[in-house]
Amino acid sequence: MIKFNSNKIKKFLTSDFKATLLIVFVFFLFYFIFNHGHFTSSDEIGVFEQTKAMVEKSELTVPLIHNSFLNEDGERYSQYTVGQSVLAIPFYKLGKLAIKIFPQSWQTAIAGPELVYNEMRWGGTVEIFFVGLYSAFISAILLGIFF
Repeated sequence: MIKFNSNKIKKFLTSDFKATLLIVFVFFLFYFIFNHGHFTSSDEIGVFEQTKAMVEKSELTVPLIHNSFLNEDGERYSQYTVGQSVLAIPFYKLGKLAIKIFPQSWQTAIAGPELVYNEMRWGGTVEIFFVGLYSAFISAILLGIFF
């Protein structure tokens, strides 16, 4: 049987740990406020489309986008490894959940204007908004780690 020492738990929840959590929370809110809700580069689209393919189709193929590569079977793949896409999956699923529970007026406000250029979607969906929060969350976590 494992015995927990309450003094060790209290030490873990020291003021330094609480300050770290506060820093993470405050900076996430700061980055959230300035989140633009749409993509600004084709790199973000590549990661998003790969995340979407992993969740929706359980595969890594992406549609025709910049920096995608064609294999010998005619399927396209993003130039990025799956690491960022795997970490973005919870945000994509959060967007899907928001679609189910938020009223249409909220979804429209969150999604923002539809931005499509050369068959690439740059914005206008709830999923894109939530996947865009990935960078805010990771940045805040990194600030907490390096604090």
